[in-house]
Amino acid sequence: YSVFNLGIPKKELKSNHPKYKEHKKKFHSERQAGKIMGFGIIYGAGEQGISNLTGKSINESKDMIKGYFKLYPDLSKKIQSVHDFIKKNKFIVGHYGNKRRFKSIDNYALRQGFNYIVQNCAALILKISIVKVWNKVLKGNENDIKLLATVHDELVFEIRGDKVEEYIPKIKAIMEDFKFNPKLIVEYSIGDNYNCKS
Repeated sequence: YSVFNLGIPKKELKSNHPKYKEHKKKFHSERQAGKIMGFGIIYGAGEQGISNLTGKSINESKDMIKGYFKLYPDLSKKIQSVHDFIKKNKFIVGHYGNKRRFKSIDNYALRQGFNYIVQNCAALILKISIVKVWNKVLKGNENDIKLLATVHDELVFEIRGDKVEEYIPKIKAIMEDFKFNPKLIVEYSIGDNYNCKS
């Protein structure tokens, strides 16, 4: 599907590449469509769900889903293997070993099972990051930096102005310090308040 074939070399899609911000701005609508597709499919949206999310027809949505799985065949296999595991065992095991059990197995349970693997891992990564940031940065520096909130997969800090350059690289390095392939990439924004971050 065209949204996934923008002709951009893969290396330029990394946030540390000089052209990354240019591509991010230029292809904003394509990026949004990609997010809708990616999150929609990962969280179990079918043709009707993708149609509702994108405003495309059911047939167009069907083609989009086929195109997505053609581009990411391993994802399709992983979803199927999770569904097969749940049907056989009536539970699923998350990345860190915790289980989610299901009383009955239906399409809802299958969607929830795959969702659990993604959401549970993301939630635990955020919790582990909070503990690591507390131990390595926040502890003892309460006058300079405070963790104010978590927003989905974000941590929101209040940092004394003259300490921003010191703490941001440390926090970024800590939050990226997970042994995943592909590597986690942490982006950050700075602003006077949450609404005007840049």
